[in-house]
Amino acid sequence: MDTLVESGREIPVSVKTDILVVGGGAAGLAAAVTAARHGCHVYLIEKYGFLGGTLTSVTLGSFCGIFTVTEDEIIPVVKGFQEELIECLKKYEGALPPNRWLKTASTPYDVSILKRVADELISEAGVRIAYHTQAVSIVMEGDQVNGVIVENKNGRSLIKAKVVIDASGDGDIAAMAGAPYQVGSNGITQFPSAMFRMANVNLEKMNELTRNDFQHYFQQAKDDGYDLPRLSSGIHITPLYGVVHLNVTKIAREDGKPINPLSAEDLTFAEIEGRRQVFLYEEILRRYVPGFERAKVVDIGSQIGIREARLIGGEYTLSKEDILSYKRFDDVIACSAWPLEIHGSDNKTTWVWLEPGKFYTIPYRCLIPRNISNVLTAGRNISTTHEAQASTRVSAVCMAVGQAAGSAAYLALGYQNKVRDIPIDHLQSLLKAQNAFLG
Repeated sequence: MDTLVESGREIPVSVKTDILVVGGGAAGLAAAVTAARHGCHVYLIEKYGFLGGTLTSVTLGSFCGIFTVTEDEIIPVVKGFQEELIECLKKYEGALPPNRWLKTASTPYDVSILKRVADELISEAGVRIAYHTQAVSIVMEGDQVNGVIVENKNGRSLIKAKVVIDASGDGDIAAMAGAPYQVGSNGITQFPSAMFRMANVNLEKMNELTRNDFQHYFQQAKDDGYDLPRLSSGIHITPLYGVVHLNVTKIAREDGKPINPLSAEDLTFAEIEGRRQVFLYEEILRRYVPGFERAKVVDIGSQIGIREARLIGGEYTLSKEDILSYKRFDDVIACSAWPLEIHGSDNKTTWVWLEPGKFYTIPYRCLIPRNISNVLTAGRNISTTHEAQASTRVSAVCMAVGQAAGSAAYLALGYQNKVRDIPIDHLQSLLKAQNAFLG
């Protein structure tokens, strides 16, 4: 490969802040607002022109991971910032009541209204933000990240921060700083999906169908010669009448393996293949499925839905066994009841369900990358095994973890910016005061 040696250049310091949050998805949004409400100077950088991350760029359609369910009840195990966000959405008719499906429930939301509400929450909290800004490098001193080099339309500059929250999704900052990580299981990650919405759906007809009915119609199409990569479906109502959100695609490389989520070439292939599949499923839905005869695709997520990339090695690694044994940790900072949702090599989704009414806990140590003293991870990049991440990656869990990271970063400012040294009981008290659920 040809190379170019770039000449040395001065990089201006554009921002000095207490806490820098890298990434404005579910975790980053919660972290930034929470830290700012503690009185910290917070700066947030986001590569898109809006907040919400996967919730708005991929368009998930519903908040997953909030509830555990029994035969009679839908019980929230994620509260705090997530609960507040839903109430804000409801003010603009941007969220619906929880929707039961399979053995769980999720809360449908409107993507555009979520973008609006996120802007309002950030502004009201006093968070400074830079959209269209990408972290490209870091500045280290010992085991601390003293600054993050960013690039945007202004050029390249340095943001100096005392504590950094890596909510990048892929663990970019922690990885650059030397934290250990793994990518999936031996490099094999969960398969991504392209998600989309369809309008002009006859909801009366659609609501008569079960999940098995959709699988039957997809199997019929496959038997008729359509090359369908996935027969299972996640099809949910939205706050817009006649508009449904669809999670039905599965993107694999030509050799059948998952893409490398850290490869621009693989991501490019996935975007193109994802859009091809969207319109393939549109054709099949219109031809085979009652209620979709006149339905049309109205939008596709602005990027492919990546389920898994780097899993940063932390002070503790949450395992599948921890989840299925409902392990309670002394340093709990978040809870979840979401099943292990595995998008594997076959054309179906595998679910490993928790018992009705049960939930597991996530310890603070999963947020602390090894070898770095002033960085916290938040979101799908926290320290878990490949199997456990099939549960912890969903949006509500990311939001709960982000809220904990925001409060922990605030406390670390009083402990020489060392995130390991904060008193866990103080962190838990702060979270409970914010109505977070810790079990």
